[in-house]
Amino acid sequence: MLSSYQLYRAKKKALELIHGAIDEQYAHLRRDEGHLLAIIGKDGNNQMLPVAFAVVEAETKEAWD
Repeated sequence: MLSSYQLYRAKKKALELIHGAIDEQYAHLRRDEGHLLAIIGKDGNNQMLPVAFAVVEAETKEAWD
């Protein structure tokens, strides 16, 4: 029988294989020398959800357009 810790580690490893490690994802943001712009909305249940996102060189009016 597997312990809860072994199950936790297996689930964490499976999620990393599917989505990639979080540290690796954020490393991409630091290397692309840009800014992450995001627009967030709320639905009828007051839940937040991403509407759009982009990585741009600088946060300017033209980038938001």
